[in-house]
Amino acid sequence: MDALSLEEAITRLAKQEMPLEPEDMILSWRPYPAEKEEWQFLVTGITRPPVDALIKTCSEAGIKPYLMCLPHVALASLANRDNAIIVDFEPDYSNITLVVQGVPFGMHTVPSSNADANVQDMTGQLIRELTRMTDFYNDNHPRNPITDTTAILLTGELANEPETVKLFQDETGYPVEILKEMPANTLAIPPEVPLATFAVNIGVALRDRVPPGYPAADPSLVREINLTNIIARRAVVKKHEGLGKILLPSAVLALGLLALIPAYLLQNQAGVKISQLKAEFQQAKTQLVQKQASTNMTGQTEASIRQIIASTAQIKSESQNILNPRDSVSDLNFLTQSLPPGTTFNSLNVNAEQISLTGITTAQERVMEYLRTLESSGLFSAVNIIWIDKGPNAGMGISFLIVIIR
Repeated sequence: MDALSLEEAITRLAKQEMPLEPEDMILSWRPYPAEKEEWQFLVTGITRPPVDALIKTCSEAGIKPYLMCLPHVALASLANRDNAIIVDFEPDYSNITLVVQGVPFGMHTVPSSNADANVQDMTGQLIRELTRMTDFYNDNHPRNPITDTTAILLTGELANEPETVKLFQDETGYPVEILKEMPANTLAIPPEVPLATFAVNIGVALRDRVPPGYPAADPSLVREINLTNIIARRAVVKKHEGLGKILLPSAVLALGLLALIPAYLLQNQAGVKISQLKAEFQQAKTQLVQKQASTNMTGQTEASIRQIIASTAQIKSESQNILNPRDSVSDLNFLTQSLPPGTTFNSLNVNAEQISLTGITTAQERVMEYLRTLESSGLFSAVNIIWIDKGPNAGMGISFLIVIIR
């Protein structure tokens, strides 16, 4: 399949499976080997506001960004394992990635419970989420479960804390290790550099790696979030829009001058002298040009002022969101902690006004239980179930979409 046909097929499926329209997201995808020399694709969608905020922030800081990559994909590439549970343990949030047959099959971001939590409390929270994910996966994939011999690979700043490995080992029963070695035949890093701390960054550089024994994907089948290309396309669109604004007043002026000609011809037919016509025409033309120029200058000035005010307000709003993320972290932590048993998220879309979340659970009653919990918390203005749908395969569970007004 050529790249264009692949893009059309993935966009069509994304429209069917994802709660948002493809036009409202920036899609990326990556192929992974499947059975019988076929390929399966991991498709991810990021809403545009976070990407726009990152581009604007980098521009203000004088940084030229290259690309965005999900940390879960980067960690799976760095680990380069056939099967693994990767826990990226950070102070403010953590990422859990289930890798099955070389594919990042389960991905979850867990915000920290609060700023004062210690390593033991944060580990307990992560283990609960990890257990929820593995139980859900094993219930729905009994023929290819995550076994007790699957290793937990720890990365992140808190992976180097002395008690972290022991806490995970005691509470989960899985073999636990800190990721300390680069995959063979890749990058060479100095021994004093803590690989676990910079795992996501290094994983981005190795994002095209596949586990040993698996075929490499054709680069033409990969779609990344290339920020350089996004910025370039937007610059071209902006340039064309500006050119249209410049040409429009000139066209209006030309039409205005042409409209004067029939009137002066009628006057000529009525016996007005040609010399008087020329003089009056020239005078009218001069006045029209002066008036048009004055009007354009006034309109352009007012438009510039409005644009500056709007841009300032937008930058202040985005800066506030970046500098003060705690409200969203607190809300997401509550949403995660309140999940009923057997329920997990598929996606979360958060902005200043609302939170949209999709998930899978074992029964419709679980969704109603979750709704009542969120409503009774008093943290949100409204909580609405948009849809509940039982998949065609009973093993897939109950899918749902909830929209929360903040």
